[in-house]
Amino acid sequence: MLYKIKLFSRTIILNGFQNKLRTVLSITGIFIGILLFSYTNILVDSFYNAKMYEIEDMPDQSMIIYKRGGFQQKDYESLNALIENSPSLGSCDLSHYLIHSKKLEANITLDTKADIVGVNGSSQSIVTVDDRILHIVPNKIMDGRHISSLDNLLENKVIVIDKVAAQILFPNENPIGKVINFSHYTTNVESTDTEVDAIDNADYQIVGVIGSNYYSEQSKSKIINKINSQKQEKLEFKTTVYIPQTIVEKEFARESVGFALWEFDTKRDFIDNRATIKASADSSFSDDGGAIFNDIIVEEYNIIQQIQDYRSLVLVVTLFVCLFSGLNNMNIYFFSIKERIGEIAIRKSLGASRTDIIFQFVCEGIGVGFIASVIAIIASVILGFITIQVVWYFFEINLIFVFNAKSMLLPLLVGLLQSVIFTLLPSFYGSKILVTEALRFE
Repeated sequence: MLYKIKLFSRTIILNGFQNKLRTVLSITGIFIGILLFSYTNILVDSFYNAKMYEIEDMPDQSMIIYKRGGFQQKDYESLNALIENSPSLGSCDLSHYLIHSKKLEANITLDTKADIVGVNGSSQSIVTVDDRILHIVPNKIMDGRHISSLDNLLENKVIVIDKVAAQILFPNENPIGKVINFSHYTTNVESTDTEVDAIDNADYQIVGVIGSNYYSEQSKSKIINKINSQKQEKLEFKTTVYIPQTIVEKEFARESVGFALWEFDTKRDFIDNRATIKASADSSFSDDGGAIFNDIIVEEYNIIQQIQDYRSLVLVVTLFVCLFSGLNNMNIYFFSIKERIGEIAIRKSLGASRTDIIFQFVCEGIGVGFIASVIAIIASVILGFITIQVVWYFFEINLIFVFNAKSMLLPLLVGLLQSVIFTLLPSFYGSKILVTEALRFE
């Protein structure tokens, strides 16, 4: 057996060099299919990794219902009575208030725009806003204090910002005690070029800094990317700030969103109450525009559904390309076998069986498939890494590069399987050739 393997290996190598054009065409056909398969899987895995990283710090025992336009008083009463565990009720203003503007360089201006979230006392979770969607993030105080119930009662003009906003607004300074002013300008949502007066006497003193989250870090990364690329002269940093809920209700209602945030001590309580709260969001507010329910299960489900759609598309395209390239390779193998009828006759006259002939040609196909797959995997890794950098640089879409054992072995197995499938028929054809027919052919 070992002798046969050595003989077949030598034959494969010699035949590859003797028929260079056919060998190159065979490798190219498999290479294209495996390159597409490996490259698209790397991109899909990188996208999945980035989306899962987005919710990595999301509290897994909290859930939220929010409604654009805000809740009515009767809505808050029904939400409070929904389960035994009362939610934290609040509202946001998603008007993108301009709270700070400064020149970074002679021709580059950085504007900081904030969505405002009303807070009524401290909690383990808090709401942040990204692209007009409310997400739950950890409420970890880094410096100072939270907005308190007393701040709400007295309507104190105090504000809490996150760590990234503090770094951008007050670099190398302690932000506690600094003032943020909303009175100068706000930016109209419908027309970003229109600036209008906001409210009077709107100086808010910073009393606390909470930890950064994925969304604020992403906004910061986009600013750094634009500064490094010098693509824009006017930059925008988007953040979420927190003030007393009583002030939001009175003075910030240009684009109001009401929310109810539930927190649970155990995973069991979270699961037991989730269906009730979600059903309330789906049914209780359907007559007036509906409410949106969100928690980590919803976020994970949406990501998985999105990834499955991408993977299905990749599978269909890859199967089509592999089928096309495989059929081309099969034609090449048929032509190659017809040219080697004399070689087959000699081997059979020396005692080679049909199995030996099949094994030889299948091994040749596997050898070609292995070489093509390895080259395709290396090329896809390089191409995938470059694509991720380009996508971030030009489109600011975050993908986290992933290449693991699965990324390497799966395309290799597909390439070898393709080689075996599309060399079997030519191999059977070659094995059936009789010595007398071969001599007559010659």
